[in-house]
Amino acid sequence: MDVFQSHSICNDILTGGICVQISFLFSVIVPVYNAQDYLPRCIDSLVMQKLDRHAWELILVDDGSADRSGEICDAYAAEYPQIQVIHKQNGGHTSARNAGLTAAQGEYVLFVDSDDWVNEDMLASCADEIEAQHPDVVLFGHWRETEQKSAEVQPEFPPGSYGLEELQREIFPHMMMDEAGHFFPRALWGKAFRRELVSRYQLRIPQQLRTGEDMCCVICTVLAAQRISVLPQCLYHYRILPASISRRGDAEACTRCSCLLHFLEQEIKEHSPALREQLLRLTVQQMYSSAVRLLGAELSWKEKQKRFAALYQLPLCREAVGHARFSRGARTLRLKQLLLRYRWLAGISFFCRWGANRKGTSGL
Repeated sequence: MDVFQSHSICNDILTGGICVQISFLFSVIVPVYNAQDYLPRCIDSLVMQKLDRHAWELILVDDGSADRSGEICDAYAAEYPQIQVIHKQNGGHTSARNAGLTAAQGEYVLFVDSDDWVNEDMLASCADEIEAQHPDVVLFGHWRETEQKSAEVQPEFPPGSYGLEELQREIFPHMMMDEAGHFFPRALWGKAFRRELVSRYQLRIPQQLRTGEDMCCVICTVLAAQRISVLPQCLYHYRILPASISRRGDAEACTRCSCLLHFLEQEIKEHSPALREQLLRLTVQQMYSSAVRLLGAELSWKEKQKRFAALYQLPLCREAVGHARFSRGARTLRLKQLLLRYRWLAGISFFCRWGANRKGTSGL
């Protein structure tokens, strides 16, 4: 495959005039933290890629793991020359990704979570599309993996190549959230990004964010893209873990939500008023999610109410609960907005438990 020939290019691509070396077509970045039970399968799926190993590199970022994850990374690096290992003090997902991104030398970057795995043709499929269309972002489908079953999840957008005109007509109106509650896939995994573009935004993500950091980077990067390709294949396997960080109680959930929303508000203020409308809808969703995580924290009820009330200090939150517009069919989102409008934390707790009982899950 002659989609890539080894070369070195130095470009000032960031505001700070950072010199970026390109020596590979792809850099695959895997943040690793206490993942010894899942990491071998993840790495095995990557080293078995069908694409020529000289066209890509694998960067494993050991984020201060307390288990054997660091040793596992080093063992694979000793066997496979395309693997680079970075050992660092624990700083969270964003910090680990940034460490990998700073070291990356690929023209395109893919992020893979250490408890997930990928199809062996993931890189080759992306390479074929890059050779044909030269997109800024390649989006592909994934499998949701639980202990009970695998479920195929295709992107909501039809396969194909979207230039700027098509993006403005077919993608951007659903970017953050449309009136029906649909939005562009928010995870960093399941996509290949042109490195010079994604670096502009990923390296600016606030380190204190523990949820929503993927979304911040994806929204900003896609809005800045000139061309996006959507592949028909499902190439990524997303493992659903019961103790996922996005499902735990979090005493700081509302503080993190305020930080996330402030970041997005600043990033999109130069865009169209229609994007502001989308931000209001996304704000409702994020406020509700942060309230649910707060409810799961080990705090007194009085303290939970106090922290929940602090969300409303952000003008964007007050505007969203009063003025975000949803379609008639988006009944769940409209109900969540109503609960938020009246600042009814007890009602959110009841609604969350009721929904969990219907699904047969543990709720909070």
